[in-house]
Amino acid sequence: MLTQKILKDLLHYDPIVGVFRWISPPSMRVKSGAIAGTMNDNGYRRISIHGKRYYAHRLAFLYMNGSLPESDTDHINHCRDDNRWDNLRRVTREENLKNQTIRTDNTSGVVGVRWFKRDGNWQARINHKGKEIHLGYFTEKGVAIQARLAAEIKYGFHPNHGAELE
Repeated sequence: MLTQKILKDLLHYDPIVGVFRWISPPSMRVKSGAIAGTMNDNGYRRISIHGKRYYAHRLAFLYMNGSLPESDTDHINHCRDDNRWDNLRRVTREENLKNQTIRTDNTSGVVGVRWFKRDGNWQARINHKGKEIHLGYFTEKGVAIQARLAAEIKYGFHPNHGAELE
């Protein structure tokens, strides 16, 4: 089992920059001081330690607090490779879902607002505790957006929810 002591013997974490560097490299091919890990297809940095892969953002919690998060870790600014300590927070799955980037196929510019072609109106909706809540149909896009933003406040969404990647 990976402990904080083992981690600190192997790697140095700079919480301001958010980078892990090898103190004791795992092989002759890796030099001491080299940035640890590789990026996966989803944009997260993973680091192999004793044959097991760990996400760098989760290792940051072990390094700083002495334990891996039991649930999710949120990148506040949505950048999956930005592992600065002040950009990370422990969250539940539900809280993490309340801080997502806007989807690339979104056409309204706002999460939860879409053009409902059949009725010729804007539809606003929000997901909360696993249930989709219909907020209404609106003739004006701006009114649908306001309904969505009010619901985000009501249900405790993170202020960055729906923002584009920085």
